[in-house]
Amino acid sequence: MNPTAAPRRGRARRGAAAVEFALIAQLFFFLCLTTFDIVGMMNAYSTLQWANQTAAQTLLSDPTRTSAQVAISAQNAAHRAGFTTANGTAFVTTQAACGTLQCMTITASFTYRFVTSAAFCAGSGGALCQVNLVDTLVVPIVPNT
Repeated sequence: MNPTAAPRRGRARRGAAAVEFALIAQLFFFLCLTTFDIVGMMNAYSTLQWANQTAAQTLLSDPTRTSAQVAISAQNAAHRAGFTTANGTAFVTTQAACGTLQCMTITASFTYRFVTSAAFCAGSGGALCQVNLVDTLVVPIVPNT
């Protein structure tokens, strides 16, 4: 029996543990960061819904408001939450008949860009790195009596 064989086995085991950790740690950190990305996307969508609801409340409080005024109200609400037109937030309002009433459709959109998938986006032209979040509300305009 070789007396130097025992230390080599111990050293080899320590090296194997380091290699296993290096392989598993990458996956663990990727999953953690992806979780943060998904939570951030859900927060962005929730903010879009809140901005649309604020615009709808503005419209319901004063039905004489125009489409442009309602869109500005939605943009102001989104701006208070940190969304600006510079980072891809857009609000579109259209007015049309819906049954016997007039309705206003308020559509908010935001392009959310993922942080963790940037390594996978190089060959796709960025298509894998973003998702377009859209929220639409249809509000009936009831005249004040």
